[in-house]
Order: sequence, then structure tokens, then C-alpha cells
Amino acid sequence: MNPAPLLLRDLIPDLLREERAGALTLFLVDGLGELQLQRHAEHAPVLAHQGTSREVRSVEYPSSTPASVVSLLTSSPSTRHGVIGCEYPVGVDGPLFNPLLSTAESYGQGTLDATTIFERLRAEGVECRYLVPQEYTGSGFTQMTSAGALVQGYASEVQLLDHLETAFGFTYVYVPHIDRAGHLSGVGSVEWLSALALVDALLGEVTALSKRQGRELYVTSDHGMVSVAVDSPSRHDLRDSPELAQGVRSMGGDPRAPLLYCEAGAAGDVRARWTARFGADAVCGADEAVKRGWVAGPIDAVRDRIGDLVVALPPDTVVFDSRLMERPTSNRGFHGGLTPEEVLVPVIHLTRGER
Repeated sequence: MNPAPLLLRDLIPDLLREERAGALTLFLVDGLGELQLQRHAEHAPVLAHQGTSREVRSVEYPSSTPASVVSLLTSSPSTRHGVIGCEYPVGVDGPLFNPLLSTAESYGQGTLDATTIFERLRAEGVECRYLVPQEYTGSGFTQMTSAGALVQGYASEVQLLDHLETAFGFTYVYVPHIDRAGHLSGVGSVEWLSALALVDALLGEVTALSKRQGRELYVTSDHGMVSVAVDSPSRHDLRDSPELAQGVRSMGGDPRAPLLYCEAGAAGDVRARWTARFGADAVCGADEAVKRGWVAGPIDAVRDRIGDLVVALPPDTVVFDSRLMERPTSNRGFHGGLTPEEVLVPVIHLTRGER
């Protein structure tokens, strides 16, 4: 039996035990799973074939951007930092909170214990920088995850390279291209392959720059992705499925990893109906999710956020809840679940700094 992959949330502490924090760049390529990279290696010669070493790590439930990025940058599980999906209530019976759509005023509601690696390094005298697309610089999620770092935005790959020309301690870079293309067009689509090639070419230039600067350069991701056809019978919406909606007050989490908040006394019946539809392996209670190894315990601090039932849907299956507001149900690419395509991510060491 192969050993379980290392966890993504332990990556930065592991790197800092080996490398120089003051001369290290970490690229987070949103949506690039290890299995997708293997299957489309011919479109990514830098990511697939270059570097001094590579390994595979695993993200935790849910395999979604907010949970994985906060786990990476705080080196803690979602049950500690409190960001347990793309949507969850803050407070008993509170409205659903979306960390990616939070504002400068509201973002603090979404976390519990989110001390970042940047704050820890700054306390040790290491300057830290956080590079994101220009439109994200003022978002609540950026503020949530960048504490202790200088935030700089980039409007193009050229501007990103210009920023990197100035060496700056520990540097974190977020690149969204592959995730965006995957959601809109699906994994392996022409658009997705074009985004993969663009990011690979960008990292070729960053690799050359990092070698000149003598900097360590690592690349990883926050999750992989699966595609679900728009006309697939495995796409469900609670608005159109009374059987699944019955007894469910609201649904948070992700389309591949729903968190169900049930009417009083209805959780047992809801579990039976969802189990009949998706299988016993797909549905459990919060405490059982810990026993199954889906989430790290203890969960008392986030019990209200997790809700009554935790779901990890079978491959090629998504569930939406459009009863109260419209959702982006036209997407073709999704993540959040526990399939290898979603949870396995690469860690690629592209350059080794001078000693």
C-alpha cells in the first residue's frame, strides 16, 4: 500500500525547514491538479518535465479555493481557521457567507484562527510579498489571507514579471488562469489547454529570472478539477428536486461538496434521501466526517458552519441550490470533492537558490 500523500497545509513549514525564507517564491496555480498535469503534460513542458524535484500532496475536504488557500497560508486545517467551503453560515442560523465575495468590512467574520505565514515570518525579520491579479487587491479574501505581507497587483503577465524583477524576501504569487478556464469550459477543453500553456510559458520566464537571482522557486496548486457536462443527468438543483430539497433549510459548501443545514428534526430523513440518491459513502454527519478522515478534528469551533450533514459527491455529480438566488449552474468544471482528480496537487521545485 502506498503511503498517504503529504498534506498541502504542511507545505510551507516543510519548505522553510529546508530553504531560505528570504529568497523563496511560491506560485499557487489555481486549479492545476496533479492528474490533469500528467494527462496534458505535452502542453506544459516546464511544469511537467523541468525542475530539481517534484512530489504530490493532498488537499483536504473541501477541495475548494478558499479552504485550501487559507489552509496553505495558515498551515492549519479548515476546522481551525474556519473557512470550510465556498459558502457557510457565520453564527447560528446566520446567512451564508462567501469568503471569495467578502468585502474589506466583512471578511473578518469568516475566519476563526487565521494567523498567516507572512505574520510569522515578519516577526522573524523576513519581508513578505503577496502578488495577485489587480482586481483582487482590495478584496476581503485578499485581506483575509495576506496579513503581514505587502500586497501588489498585476494587470498582465508582463507586469507580474516586472514585480518579480525586484527580489523581495518570501514571495507568494496567485495565478487564476487555469481555474477560470476549467470552470467555464471544462478540463481539457481548448480554453483550458490554452490557459495551461500560457501559465507554463510564464513559469518558464519566472524560472529563468529566479535562476539569475539565485532564488528558490516552487509551484503548487489548491485543488484539481473534474468536468460535468451541461446536459448531464448528474447535475441537480434543489430548486427542481423536491426530494433532495425536502427538509434542507439551506445548502452551503460547494456543488461537489455540499454542507446541508436541515430543518429541526429532519436530518435523519434528509440523510436517508441523499444516501438513496448518491450512496452511503457520500453522506455523513459532522462527527463521522472526522472519523472518516474527511476533516481534521476537533470540530466544536466550526460545528455551526459544517451543519447537519457533510456530503462528498460521486464523480461527475454536482448539486446546486438556486431556491433563494441564482447560481452559476452553467459551469462545466467543478471541485470540492474527494476524488484523486480534485485532491491531488503537484509540488514542483523549479529552481534551487545559491548556497
